[in-house]
Formats: sequence, C-alpha cells, structure tokens
Amino acid sequence: MNNYGDLPRKNLVYETSKVVIVPIPYDKTSTWIKGANKGPDAIIQASANMELYDIETDSEILSLIKVAAKWFA
Repeated sequence: MNNYGDLPRKNLVYETSKVVIVPIPYDKTSTWIKGANKGPDAIIQASANMELYDIETDSEILSLIKVAAKWFA
C-alpha cells in the first residue's frame, strides 16, 4: 500500500480533494532518539485499517473521502 487509507484511485484526485496529506519525513530537530522521519510512512500504513462505515449515519463514508495522491508513489 502506498496511499492514505488504501483508497481506490477514484478517491485520489488532487483537484477534488478537500484535504491534502503531504508525507514529509523530518528528523532534523531530534536530539536524542531518531525516528520521527518514519512517522509519515507509519501513518499511511496504519490508515489501511481505517473504518469506512459510520455507525451513527448507517452509511459508508468512502464516497465522501477524497485525498490527493500527487505525492504518493
């Protein structure tokens, strides 16, 4: 998986996105234990477990999610 939420391509359109997630690994200011640069990849990997069903509205929210894939390989 290399995109947020492991979403289908139709949900990865930059022009229609309301939120753009830019995974920038940055570890320059760490003074003790390095590893913050692995955070963006960890968030993208964990997002595959995101629940797309909303129990309160009894609906799938996948059609509402639009995330830009411009920076994802």
